[in-house]
Amino acid sequence: MGLTRPARGNTINRLIETLLDQSGTPHLRPDQVATAPSGIALKIIFYHADIMAGIKMRNYGLGLRNRIRILTGMLNAKYRKQWDYQAVDIKFSKNMPVNLVEMVDIVTKLVGQLSHEERLALLPFVDDPKASRDKLLAEQDEEAQRRMALLDPYAIETAEEDKQVEEGGSDPPGDAALAEKSATKKNWNSGS
Repeated sequence: MGLTRPARGNTINRLIETLLDQSGTPHLRPDQVATAPSGIALKIIFYHADIMAGIKMRNYGLGLRNRIRILTGMLNAKYRKQWDYQAVDIKFSKNMPVNLVEMVDIVTKLVGQLSHEERLALLPFVDDPKASRDKLLAEQDEEAQRRMALLDPYAIETAEEDKQVEEGGSDPPGDAALAEKSATKKNWNSGS
């Protein structure tokens, strides 16, 4: 005698729930996940998977560290060098869903309380906060140079020449060159 259709469905659902519970895998049901779950809700949903991932990361990290220690020992003996296996940084990253809007909101609220690099380190998609900060400063310098060139192109040339003189890259321009440049600048400013 076979199971009726509703009983079969219930049995399958119970089996799925049991498998997911035993493996620690989150079962994303529509009633659990709203349209845009908050970061806390996501952490609660993936709690068991996060714990298991942490345990596996520790175990894999120990195994990798041991293999790197053995490998650097062999390379040190073969090439008579002193490579340090502890200089290798092993970093795992979890592929956990994150509410980026919430993270960015938190980071913007920390303006004035944390340094720029510390705030960047809180964002999951920024790997190197210092490099990101340096890149931002370089982009801002380029933008400032571009805007200055639009307002007064001769100011940029003068600043570049002054910089070359300070670095010893070229001789300072003579009196004739300065007079010619100031005459050209006057003509440009007067609209001629």
